[in-house]
Amino acid sequence: MPTTAAIIALTQAQKRVARHLVHGATTDTIADREHLSRGTVKNHLSHVRESLNCPVLSTRAVLVNALLTHRQVPPPRAPRPEIELTSAEQRLLHAYAEHSRAPDIALAAALAPGDLRAGTDALMAKTGATDPTHLVGIGHALGLLGPAIHETSAQGGAPEEVGR
Repeated sequence: MPTTAAIIALTQAQKRVARHLVHGATTDTIADREHLSRGTVKNHLSHVRESLNCPVLSTRAVLVNALLTHRQVPPPRAPRPEIELTSAEQRLLHAYAEHSRAPDIALAAALAPGDLRAGTDALMAKTGATDPTHLVGIGHALGLLGPAIHETSAQGGAPEEVGR
């Protein structure tokens, strides 16, 4: 679903926090690296969600997809640029980028809910991702996610925004 609300540019502090997030850093790691309290990091992430029109309960992976789709921060480097994903692996990657609930991720990836963990672990091992958040960042770095890959709208031909 495309969003119609305007995207608000992030502050420099929010961008610093977001840069760590796209690499899969936890709240504690971000707080340590930026010399911030956990509460301040959480507050920044809450404001980032609002700025990008992400639902309050969206996962970090969905938030990273929005950050990178709207070019608010650069993507991480792909550990190996020659990584090629199967269509099933690409579906799983897209599912993590667009959905926050495990049943929705499994459904979008055409996986049985009981197979989601194994599929995720295998995809993270193949890409070198540390978690699904980092996986989405790597997906952007590989050019598998982002504004250019979304279907164009029938009316204007412009890329659609990421649905949540």
